[in-house]
Amino acid sequence: MKQRLHQNGQRMTRLKQAVLEVFAAAEVLSVEQIGSRIDGLGDLSPLYRCLSGLEEASVLTQVSVVDGPRRYALHEQFGRHHDYLLCTRCASLQEMPGCALRESAQQHASQSGFLIENHQVLLRGICADCRQVEEEAQP
Repeated sequence: MKQRLHQNGQRMTRLKQAVLEVFAAAEVLSVEQIGSRIDGLGDLSPLYRCLSGLEEASVLTQVSVVDGPRRYALHEQFGRHHDYLLCTRCASLQEMPGCALRESAQQHASQSGFLIENHQVLLRGICADCRQVEEEAQP
C-alpha cells in the first residue's frame, strides 16, 4: 500500500496508517465509524482528505449504497462481488456471503440477450443488535 501511495505522489502519514489499521478489523465502514476508531481525532476534516487520498491511490474504494452515509472498503478486498444487509436503525452494513440472485439473474438475462456486468443487492431491515435494544425497551 505504501508503494501505491508513492506511485500516486503521496506519503504514508500517521493518519493514513491509523485508517489502514482500522480496516484490518472491519470490511466496510462509514467515515464516522472510521473516525470513532481513531484515538485523538476530533475534527473529521483531515479524515475526509485522508480518505480521498487513499481512494485516489486505489488503496480504498468508496462503496455505493443508495441511502446512508458514504462508506469505504479496502480496494483489494472489494474487487469481488458483494451483497449487503443494511440496518434501517443504526445504518450498519453487513456483507452477505454468496449470492442467491446470480444464477437466476444470469438465466433471465441470457434469455433477453442482456449482458450483466455487475450487480448489487441491498436488503433493508433491522440488525440483531437494534432488535435486542428495541425488545429490551418494551415494557
